[in-house]
Amino acid sequence: MLSLKLLSEKENVILKKKDILLELDHKGLATPKKTDIEAKIAEHFKTDKDKVEVVYIFSDFGWAKSKIKARIWKEPIKKEKPKEEKPAEVKEGENEA
Repeated sequence: MLSLKLLSEKENVILKKKDILLELDHKGLATPKKTDIEAKIAEHFKTDKDKVEVVYIFSDFGWAKSKIKARIWKEPIKKEKPKEEKPAEVKEGENEA
């Protein structure tokens, strides 16, 4: 079960965002993916998932807790899609190592 605890919250009126620092307890589970955390933050702050940006996730070694820095924007933001790795091509005449 995932549970969020708000550690700090700072409103940035000029940039139209809210910077938040959270502690995520994920006892018995691996560190969740960014998309799962974004959905949990959106649910907790009652906002749209497209307005949430996770900046970083630091997991405590040996504990099922993570510190998360995130931003909640006033407007929806564009998110980068993860890059897909392309298999390396071997040219004719080159040795495979």
